[in-house]
This record gives sequence, C-alpha cells and structure tokens, in this order.
Amino acid sequence: MVLSLADEESASVLTSDVALRGHIAIGSSGGWLVMVDERGALRMANPVIGAHVDLPVITTVSFLHPVSDGSWFCLHFEPFL
Repeated sequence: MVLSLADEESASVLTSDVALRGHIAIGSSGGWLVMVDERGALRMANPVIGAHVDLPVITTVSFLHPVSDGSWFCLHFEPFL
C-alpha cells in the first residue's frame, strides 16, 4: 500500500522483484522509495528502473535513537541544521 499524504490517496503496489517482497515503503523522493523490512533493514529502490541498494542498518544511523523497546525510533534534526 502506498499513501500520498499530499493527495490524500492510497494505492496498492505489487512488485515482481523478490528482493523487495516483505518490505514496507517509509518514504520517497525523486522516484526512489526508502523501504524497511521486519528486521529494520533499510533499502532504497526505484521500481520504475528496477534498481535498489541496501542502506546502513537503522541502528547504525547516528541521528536515529531507539525509543522504549526499539520498535520506534526518534529522529534528531540537529545534524541537519
């Protein structure tokens, strides 16, 4: 399921790419999707051209901090200011 907050619309998207099955899109920019799986593994994918690349594990991103039992993360904006 893909949801556009700007357009207030949603759509189901299927992929034939086995590497992306079981992933959920958590963000997008310029045709690229940021995907995450149940283990927290991040991947960037462009379904139009069929390209994808693994990103660093979410727990290694210095500006994301786990909250409670680690099922949620807090994003600190200071590094971007």
